[in-house]
Amino acid sequence: MMTSYIITKDGKELVSILSEILPSGMSVNCAYSTSEDTIDANRKKNLVNPFICKISNAKKWDNIPFTDGYGYAIEINPGEYLLT
Repeated sequence: MMTSYIITKDGKELVSILSEILPSGMSVNCAYSTSEDTIDANRKKNLVNPFICKISNAKKWDNIPFTDGYGYAIEINPGEYLLT
């Protein structure tokens, strides 16, 4: 199965796995929790304490076992992912 990976900004560590393919090098915002958005009606949730990551499609991430605590990321807004 083809997937993209969310990695740290410096490219040294795997953060999460995506169930979709995104362009390598693309920057995304990630967080481990969300809050309700009461100001912008177009957004249902906001990330809490987000950090910047980037997307990788490199094969080297295929070798990291899925059981090492990495879960699938859920896109809550365009370019913003909740890490599970």
